Amino acid sequence: MKTALDREMAELLDALVEVEVQLGQYYKLMANFLPEYRDIWNQLRHQEEEHARAMERVREAVHQDPSLFSLGPFRAQTGKAIIRDVKEMASRILQEDVHPRYAVSFAADLEQSLLEQQAVNAVETSVPEVRCLFDQLRKETAEHRNLLRTIVI
Repeated sequence: MKTALDREMAELLDALVEVEVQLGQYYKLMANFLPEYRDIWNQLRHQEEEHARAMERVREAVHQDPSLFSLGPFRAQTGKAIIRDVKEMASRILQEDVHPRYAVSFAADLEQSLLEQQAVNAVETSVPEVRCLFDQLRKETAEHRNLLRTIVI
């Protein structure tokens, strides 16, 4: 029988996977919205898809031995709010109701927010493989933010 903590952890991991999926879809949309930066958007999309797969591996590791993991400072509600915001911005882009500069700024701010909200510290563990994975995600998220800041509209 699942405990409340088990359910909270599962909800958190589901949200983290979905955040990465939604970011990948957003960057795919941006490649069409701002095709002059298609290479950047495709690079970001590819990495977000990798991040989603990485979070799925974390979810599986937690499922195999939950005793090795605990909740960090990031909560599922925060992830769900990010998912909602990304979907709303994507909808505005599709409706041509947003300036390209704002759409780029939104993405950079989102990557910064993920760093500040400590999304990669959402799950605490001493498992070396998972810690290494989180270190890589943290590094790439900072790179995403910096790369997005190079786009001038």
